[in-house]
Amino acid sequence: MKKKVLLFFLLLINATFSQEVLIKTIEVNTNELELDAFGLDEIKIVNSTSNNIEITLLDENPNTHTITTKQEFGVFKIGFELAFIEESTVFRKFITKRLNRASVLIKVPKNKTITVHGEHVDVISKSYQGNLKIYIDKGLVNLHKVQANVDITLFQGNVFAELTNSNIDLLSRNGTIKVNTIFFKKSYQKVLKNSLKYFKVNSIKANVSLLDNKLN
Repeated sequence: MKKKVLLFFLLLINATFSQEVLIKTIEVNTNELELDAFGLDEIKIVNSTSNNIEITLLDENPNTHTITTKQEFGVFKIGFELAFIEESTVFRKFITKRLNRASVLIKVPKNKTITVHGEHVDVISKSYQGNLKIYIDKGLVNLHKVQANVDITLFQGNVFAELTNSNIDLLSRNGTIKVNTIFFKKSYQKVLKNSLKYFKVNSIKANVSLLDNKLN
């Protein structure tokens, strides 16, 4: 795999805190990406206008995150590791205190399959033109206009999306499900004869709200 990496740091200072901006540009020839969103409060996926992947990490505290990349079995993996040297009581308190203070914007060429793993994190897609698989414990999932297949598993949170010609399979045992203006209890399914595109949600307590542009 031919890979070109450009990494630079920009440190912004204001009156109350330092914010670090890490930018990493990567040329990737694989079709599958895996994003580890542990320690982030938001990850935003947008369509790239180039053939490269560009990652921008905004960190409220300097030198606490690093961007890691590796390829395994045809999957390109991107992580955001906490850069601490030793563990102590102070260390553990600091980790707890600083969670939800880092966010990532990732620009990805269309038609790649993206898998996101995380705990308490918001996942935003600006109508990404590729398959999305999202597995998180809790958070907001806002996908705007869905362009391909989507598979979401989360325990609790809110899911928003706009669909066109998608098969739909929704399960939220203790949450709410709304398709257009109609509410459904626990589950909702729609099967289309002439479409293989699907949108799936499996949750315990999520609130799911969809705009479906074609109801059959």
